[in-house]
Amino acid sequence: MQKNILEYLDKTALEFCDKMAFNDGDISVTFKELKQNTEAIGSGLLQLGVMNQPIVVFLSNKCECVNAFLGIVSSGNFYCQIDFTMPIERINSILKILMPAGIITRREYKQKVELFQTQCDVFFIEELEKTKIQDVQLEQIRYRMCDLDPVYVLFTS
Repeated sequence: MQKNILEYLDKTALEFCDKMAFNDGDISVTFKELKQNTEAIGSGLLQLGVMNQPIVVFLSNKCECVNAFLGIVSSGNFYCQIDFTMPIERINSILKILMPAGIITRREYKQKVELFQTQCDVFFIEELEKTKIQDVQLEQIRYRMCDLDPVYVLFTS
């Protein structure tokens, strides 16, 4: 029995490593690349030192968004995607309730993120994807995961 989506990714990356996992029109990602990106992002987020905490994803709906989602899960946390079209007041309302441990975004969105009323860490996806993979630490987190751990939270209108 699989406990979470990461086990599915591991199996698929092993069996179909060169098969395309996602294509957003600009970038395509194989399952092998998806697994590497996931583990690099998860390794970068290990510095938070938290588990089962929300991390906000403020990215466009592209391949990097999926990388961020799975990277967050691999770090032992769960994600909440914030839509670009939301008014800043709505975003701040969500952040006040959510109290995220961090935000993942792109450098080009830095000015907008600075308007967010939160004191959490901000991570840039471009840097996280270059993080050296911490196999042992990620495996320890995976060992502590259970099928009841949250994966994401969704705020509806």
